[in-house]
Amino acid sequence: MSSTPIDGSLASDATTPSSLPAADMHTEGIQTTDSIVLGGAQASPHHPLALDPEGNGFWGRIDQLSFRFADRLNPILVKECRQALKSRGFLIAFFLLLFATIVWSVMGIVWSAPDVYYLPSGTTLLAGYYFLMAIPILGLVPLGAARSLAGELEGDTFELLSITKLSSTQIVRGKFGSAVLQMMLYFAAVVPSLAFSYLLRGVSLLDIAMFLVAIGTGGLLIVAFAQMLAPLMNGFFGQSFITIVLIISIIIVQWTVAAICLGGVLAANMSGEIEAWFATAAIVAMLLTFVVQFMMVAAAQIAPVTENRSTPIRKWMLFQQALWLTVSLGACVYYEAYEPMNFALFVATTFWLFVGTILLAENPELSPRIRRDLPSTMATRSIKSGLVPGPSSGYLLALTATAAASITFGLFGLFVSTSDRMIQPLLMGLLCTGYLASYLGLTRLICLPLRRFGPIRMPLTLSVLLLLLLGSMLLPSILNVALFGTLPGRYNDLQIFNWFWTLIEAFDGDLPAYLPLGPFMFGSFVTLVNFLFLKDMYAYRRVAVPQRVLDEEASLQMSS
Repeated sequence: MSSTPIDGSLASDATTPSSLPAADMHTEGIQTTDSIVLGGAQASPHHPLALDPEGNGFWGRIDQLSFRFADRLNPILVKECRQALKSRGFLIAFFLLLFATIVWSVMGIVWSAPDVYYLPSGTTLLAGYYFLMAIPILGLVPLGAARSLAGELEGDTFELLSITKLSSTQIVRGKFGSAVLQMMLYFAAVVPSLAFSYLLRGVSLLDIAMFLVAIGTGGLLIVAFAQMLAPLMNGFFGQSFITIVLIISIIIVQWTVAAICLGGVLAANMSGEIEAWFATAAIVAMLLTFVVQFMMVAAAQIAPVTENRSTPIRKWMLFQQALWLTVSLGACVYYEAYEPMNFALFVATTFWLFVGTILLAENPELSPRIRRDLPSTMATRSIKSGLVPGPSSGYLLALTATAAASITFGLFGLFVSTSDRMIQPLLMGLLCTGYLASYLGLTRLICLPLRRFGPIRMPLTLSVLLLLLLGSMLLPSILNVALFGTLPGRYNDLQIFNWFWTLIEAFDGDLPAYLPLGPFMFGSFVTLVNFLFLKDMYAYRRVAVPQRVLDEEASLQMSS
């Protein structure tokens, strides 16, 4: 009878890997130095492919740095990039783009022959390369980005993400980074061919650079806009409506970028003018601020309702206005004209009218977490009241921001501008401030009683504003027909209700100086009425942070 050793190993274990010669072990690909010992018994050793790949020397340190860099990346970015690059749709789109680029390069030469040997032919090829880049970058990538975020919300995966340490901002940034990486890969497929159009003459390097800047900026803007639209509505009909709106926005962006690239760069040769590059830098800077704003809005929509999702966005909008005023005043000084101020004030008023109407749909209830960060004194509440979440504070923010822009342009036109019509920015400021105070104030007064029947939604506030704008445009014509029996042939004082016609007259400088006082006085009256219903803005007071929250934050700081 064979005896069994005390340690439980068989006596016939002479053929185990530990008893093999070193040469045989190397042949079998087994490494015994990484064997695991459990309870005194030697387990099976690991295969070399399962061992830690980090090595020594220079390349080993490179591997270690790459692993550390990969660990610091956004996990959503890594996941989205893996899914996107492995998807069949991306591979088909990428190789079709590559194939179309080669075909267009060959056909461009064939169609231009034999003039290609004597005449510049790079313009035709560059125009074709634009359409090849615009289809995936301004079309496919935004649709994929919107569908990616909407898919997380419709499925069960977003609940898993919400319980992790990832914030809503990290989730949106990760998906945005994945879309940017896809755009870069599409650029990589076409950009080398742009050098071919440069060799055929007729196209400068500045033209190519402005092409890439226009397409890249448009791509970033529409991707961020798509991510902002994705969480707005749920369900089949809601997502179908969002898709239609996104497709219309893509068409508008495609048309605008095409007009800049084909009509401005190639036809008008804008890239050769220093003024065009200054204007391009200013426009790109403003559009990039909207990219950040759209991402902040997208992150706010998927963030928990207990968080303060409104104050950071409002601060960023004030920064946008400051940048816009700076750029506009610089253009006024450079051109020595008042028209840029009028245009800038009109854009700022339209922006705050739209934003203020959206802010009217915010929830007036503030969670205890939000109330911990409220201003504590009367002075700080008076100064920072527009930054506190809520519909009343949003109305006050839009009103004060528009008034500040009007005062800035009015004072600049009176004391700094060298134009002979320096009074026009002041009149435009009174007109724009009066119109915004009137329409935004009336929208708020109409929506306030409806809050008793349920929460106010953004489609409702926008619909009320649209009805007011359309009604005020039609009212002067109706009154003119009722009083005189015919439509007005030219502008008269009765058309002061028609904001569209009045603003056109103000742009041309033909508006009498007394007419802007009418909308301003009416807007002031509507504002005074609204101030009677601003009690909810000061109803909340700052609350103390609970001791358990302070203890948790202290423990987290010590552990980090």
